[in-house]
Amino acid sequence: VETGNPVRATILEAARAPYPALDADAPLRLLVVGGSQGAAVFGRVVPPALLALPEAVRARLRLSLQYRGDDAEAVAAQLRQAGIEVDLRPFFDDMAARLRDAHLVLTRAGATTIADLLVVGRPAILVPIPQGGSRAEQLGNAEALERLGAGWCMREDDGSFTAEALAARLQALFAGAAAEAGAGADAS
Repeated sequence: VETGNPVRATILEAARAPYPALDADAPLRLLVVGGSQGAAVFGRVVPPALLALPEAVRARLRLSLQYRGDDAEAVAAQLRQAGIEVDLRPFFDDMAARLRDAHLVLTRAGATTIADLLVVGRPAILVPIPQGGSRAEQLGNAEALERLGAGWCMREDDGSFTAEALAARLQALFAGAAAEAGAGADAS
């Protein structure tokens, strides 16, 4: 019997909420989580990528960043100094609400994460755990979502997940969101 991946009740409830509005001046909500084991690479890549974004984008950014580094307070202070509103914690116990409120998610590509993203309907930049061992399925998950138009795969193991590449991807996505919001405002 094929049953799929179980999804928590809180995620099913979050799925009832529509995608958050993207008004022209509204906050851009980015959720960054490294999965159950965390992701040290996110700590090395994400902050410099966000700092490289244009000031206008940083001012609109509302960041939920799961980060377990010893320098967490310094990272949060640096992001805030750059105009980014940040909630930095080692663990989020309200994942369903954060996922519901997010415009974009940056995460690993494990089966539970993919199920949650698809149920709630949030686009994601997926960074699969590097190939090998029991985690080889993450690349397949990320590539499948990219083929479906539900996300973008950025690989750590081939060097394509860098601060520069992530900043460019985020800038393009946020610029597209701003253009769509402006077109929606023009139509009303």
